[in-house]
Amino acid sequence: MSENREPVICGVGAVVRDILIELSAPLQTDRKNSIKKIRRLGGGPCATALVAASKLGSRCKYIGVIADDEAGDFLLEDFQRYGVSTEYVTRAEGKNSLLSYVLINPFDGTRTCLVSRDNIPEVVLSCEQKQVVATSDLLLVDGNNLDAAISAATIAQANGVNVMIDAGGMYKGIERLMPLADYLVPSEEFALTYTGTTTAEDAAIAMYEEYKPKCVVITQGENGGICCLRGEITYYDSFKVEVKDTNGAGDVFHGALATAVCRGWDIDKACVFASAAAALKCTGIGSRSSAPDYDTVIRFIRSSEITNE
Repeated sequence: MSENREPVICGVGAVVRDILIELSAPLQTDRKNSIKKIRRLGGGPCATALVAASKLGSRCKYIGVIADDEAGDFLLEDFQRYGVSTEYVTRAEGKNSLLSYVLINPFDGTRTCLVSRDNIPEVVLSCEQKQVVATSDLLLVDGNNLDAAISAATIAQANGVNVMIDAGGMYKGIERLMPLADYLVPSEEFALTYTGTTTAEDAAIAMYEEYKPKCVVITQGENGGICCLRGEITYYDSFKVEVKDTNGAGDVFHGALATAVCRGWDIDKACVFASAAAALKCTGIGSRSSAPDYDTVIRFIRSSEITNE
């Protein structure tokens, strides 16, 4: 696509109402813990990645089902607040939204997630939703809504649309989705568990050789990450920042990587861009509100140092 045209990214995956609980001190078990602040935010891997991509200049569309409850109303409004289209969302009457309670450790910004269950049915792609997938530049999936994700990825491949898989959770049946990836982007934990290897390098090569995507990118948090392109390993670095909240950093990475890939950047440049966006997100509380815009990321890259320089 043209560098000057806004990329079109659609997503099928999780959307979650996050209850972000900022603690006054590190969590202690069997004790009363003081809460500094509670925030109610939008979350979910695919959904937050779409928000991040939208803030970076992509045109983003979420395809899925959202409960017809108060939390669902909030999630729709939150998508719209950040410019993500909800035209292809259906509402599930009488169902409960997925809630995630996120405890933020004030000492280092790390988080503990407690997730409730929902009863929302999976989306079954309509003709209109299939057409959106077929005419996008990239499809982002995260392993949730698995049958719909597989259906969408199959349509994307048939129409020359890149498929990026955010492989962050060992969901049942995820192996059915993996062969459909053009860009396979797992966390290090997922990659090691899934492949049974002991190093990220070996895991990247194993996934590349088995599934033959265009690229495997393994995220390693504050240690940066690695890429496997045409069977060759390269590394990208993380950036030094003052961390306030790591929740959603991986989701922002995926949204930024998707935007860079759609703009035709080579994978090494794309990973640096995504790493910078994820680092900036960590400097604020909230995965969506702290996701940066494009110009902020570029200025940050030009003025910053990476962690292992």
